[in-house]
Amino acid sequence: MAGISMIGLVLIIFLCCGSYLLNNMLSQQRKSQNSVSEYQKEMQQYRLGMAQQVSQMKQRIEVLEKIVTDEGYNVQKEINNL
Repeated sequence: MAGISMIGLVLIIFLCCGSYLLNNMLSQQRKSQNSVSEYQKEMQQYRLGMAQQVSQMKQRIEVLEKIVTDEGYNVQKEINNL
């Protein structure tokens, strides 16, 4: 009888430790998923910011191309070279 109660005690301890470890593992998994989600949001904001900067740079390049290809610019450049 003492052997059976000892086995029962060991099983109870094993189940308690197992449930504690499982709970911690699931908790860490949830934290990890939240971290990934936050990182994805940050990266999306970064991509949007970069897209806006690229758009602004394209507009600036278009303006510069218009200035450089303007005939008045070439005339002024030739005058400055004299």
